[in-house]
Amino acid sequence: MWRVCSTGSKGKTLRDFHEEERLGRAYDSHLLKRLWPFLKPHARYLYLAIAMIVLAAGLGLVRPVVMGKVVAGAQAEQPGGLMKHGITLALIVVGMQLLTFVQMYMVQLAGARSMADLRAHVFDFFQRLELRYYDKTPVGRLVTRATNDVDAVGELFASGVVNALGDLVALVGIVAMMLILDVRMSLISFASLPLVATIVWFVRSRAREAFRDIRVKTARLNAFLNEQVSGMPVVQAYAREATMAAEFDEINVEYRDANKRSIFYEAVLDAAIEMVGTLCIASVLWWAGLKRFSDSSLTFPLVVTFTQYIKQFFEPVSLLAQRYTVLQSAMSSS
Repeated sequence: MWRVCSTGSKGKTLRDFHEEERLGRAYDSHLLKRLWPFLKPHARYLYLAIAMIVLAAGLGLVRPVVMGKVVAGAQAEQPGGLMKHGITLALIVVGMQLLTFVQMYMVQLAGARSMADLRAHVFDFFQRLELRYYDKTPVGRLVTRATNDVDAVGELFASGVVNALGDLVALVGIVAMMLILDVRMSLISFASLPLVATIVWFVRSRAREAFRDIRVKTARLNAFLNEQVSGMPVVQAYAREATMAAEFDEINVEYRDANKRSIFYEAVLDAAIEMVGTLCIASVLWWAGLKRFSDSSLTFPLVVTFTQYIKQFFEPVSLLAQRYTVLQSAMSSS
């Protein structure tokens, strides 16, 4: 077994043999075109999911308005109106959950079926490769192609691209509603967008490298385990258990550190966007408090409605950033 005897320059050669090249960009339209034929036979589920996304986004735009009416009814001490708006709000929430359920089920169904076809295609491709290819390629790396990488591509179709469309629809609708309600508070809210864009720009390149590193380390770990299990009699015959355990620890630590980096950047992005959203709400409340007595149009129900739109505004922004990381992972695996 080559690994048992590897020392010095041979060890370096073996490491290069198990290490993978860093491929691809964060977005590659050519790769997406090559993936589309696997999704096309199940596109009807995708179209139904898109319709559910648009309907759910529309209901989401109505919810803050109803909440403002609930507050206005409570101020006017109108129990009948308060009950009516409360029931309306409950129906909106239930309707959104039902639409979300159908949407998630349809898109996951389309993703699972298309990835099953892709996995079968990859396996068929393996069977048509020449034998000399298997002499120079670790089996664990090929297993990674048919399992981990296909699953990562599945996330692109199942929860990445389609849901990103829903986030964009919701974002456009929220911006329109905010401008309709009050242009001045909208401008205060939008002032934070350059900061959000800076945070996303800072994180995305580093997150892309982290995802690529995870892909590389996963393939290397699978290749090492496959060789060690299949060659265990040789390892034991040469009493190399301790050496192989030390090498496995090194590979395992590298894989762990790669995952830690991706988790760190994802956490930084979520926390930063949440912080910016909170500061944005605080700024609007501060400005509304200053103008309350000089501007009669700034009513309490209006402020409540607007702050709800701000909360909903940063939800798709955060989700779009997460979809981007899914896209990065899928492109690396593709």
